[in-house]
Amino acid sequence: MAACVTRRNADKLTPLVESIREAGGRAEGFGSDARDEEQVAELFKHIESDIGPIEVAVFNVGGNVQFPIAETTARVYRKEASVVE
Repeated sequence: MAACVTRRNADKLTPLVESIREAGGRAEGFGSDARDEEQVAELFKHIESDIGPIEVAVFNVGGNVQFPIAETTARVYRKEASVVE
């Protein structure tokens, strides 16, 4: 398996990607904003077309929101007042 990791600032992924590779694993780092649905869709499309099918995905976006993933919209992660009140 390849670890495809992402965060808004891809440069901050360098130590993690290098650590995985040094341990003999395969890793790729990507810059994307998980709050932006279009960016996430494009990232998944890119990974599946260039690296391989996604078998496991861990969605660990912060923001201290308390919604099940299937019921969460991008608005929740941007903490728009009308959503979180």
